[in-house]
Formats: sequence, C-alpha cells, structure tokens
Amino acid sequence: MLAALNIQNCDFSREVSAETLSRLNSLGTIKRYSTGENIFNQYDDGTSFHILLDGIVSITALRESGQSTIIDTVHKGHLFGLNSAILHRPYLVSAVADTDVVTLAIPFTNAQQMLTEHPELSLPMLRELATQTRILTNQIRQLKLQKGNERVAHYILSLSPSMTGSFVCDLNEPRRVIAQRLGMTPESLSRSIAALKAKGVIFERTSVRVKDAALLRSYCGLEVIQ
Repeated sequence: MLAALNIQNCDFSREVSAETLSRLNSLGTIKRYSTGENIFNQYDDGTSFHILLDGIVSITALRESGQSTIIDTVHKGHLFGLNSAILHRPYLVSAVADTDVVTLAIPFTNAQQMLTEHPELSLPMLRELATQTRILTNQIRQLKLQKGNERVAHYILSLSPSMTGSFVCDLNEPRRVIAQRLGMTPESLSRSIAALKAKGVIFERTSVRVKDAALLRSYCGLEVIQ
C-alpha cells in the first residue's frame, strides 16, 4: 500500500494512467534503507533502477584512496540508477541514504516489458534522464569555467527564485555536502564564504542572505540556469 500511495506523488505520475502506475508498482520491490546505508555501490552491476518514495539519497563517486565526492542529491519522487540499468553496465557511482529511505526497485528487464506494453512511460523516463544530464552538464561547465568563489555564488543564486534585489534562502544541505557538490574541500568553502561577504553575501547557520542578486549574478561570470 505504501508504494501504491507514494508512487502517485512522483513527477512522472501525472503523465501516465492509473493502470500503468499500478502495473509499474507491481513489477517493483519495496526497499528500505537506514541513514548512511548504501542502496547500490559503485561498479555493482546496473540491473535495477529506483523510484525514491521517501527520504533523500546522495549520488557519490569514490576513489580507490577512499576519497569521495557527491555528484547529486535525489529527492522524493525522482528516479536514480536508470542510465546504468538501461545500458546493463556497472554503476559509475554509489547511492547512499542521507535519511531513512524507501524506494521502489524495478529490474530493468521488467521495465523493458513495461515500456513495450505501456509506451506512455517512455516520455517521462526520457525527461527524467534529460533532467539528470542537464544537471551534470551544468556542473561540468561550472567546474571548467568558474573559480571556487564563483561556484559558491552560482550555487546560492540557484536557490533563489529571484535574480534581482535582495533575498534570503534556506540551506537545505550541510556545508560538507555543498562543498563536495561544488568540487571543493570544506576548508576552501569556508574561505569562499568569507570572501563573498564583500559581495553582500552573509551565511548564517541554516540560511544565506544576499543584498543584491544582480551584483552576485554579474560576479559569477556564468548565467545561472534553473
């Protein structure tokens, strides 16, 4: 019942029929993970993808030395692991539960059958993949074109619905997560936070204040794409 209830809240559920959602639900298996638990590991065989029904998941990459970084954060209602499952290739990343998590795990062999029987699923799944690709492309252009301080400014602006005037926005992620997402160490993030005070940016415990969004936008040197 939990899956049937929550799958209705997924972004793609608005684009498909109740019958298709029910069928998709029947092909999956409910999985529960505690905070800090790995949902799948880097280099595991990509046989299934997950629909996140509850909680938050970090997508992380790991070096042999043990150093890790966060590539993306997945929130309730979205898919993850889909590209590796489609290609039947190993996962290039790990998925880690940031909170207690509930997923609907769907073997891609079952999903292939679903796509044949219910082609209406193709467009929302493609849209999910396109969104993930867009996020990663944006990260690549930031890493290649912006310095650390500029990336932090860019991140702050991405949290605001307004590109002009002053604003206050919540920081929904711990600073260590923000640092990893931006390709920085916690120490370099702290230095950037201090440097951005000169640009009218004030970090507080769980929020950030910006005096002039247009000034910060100009400082980024790269258009902020929502």
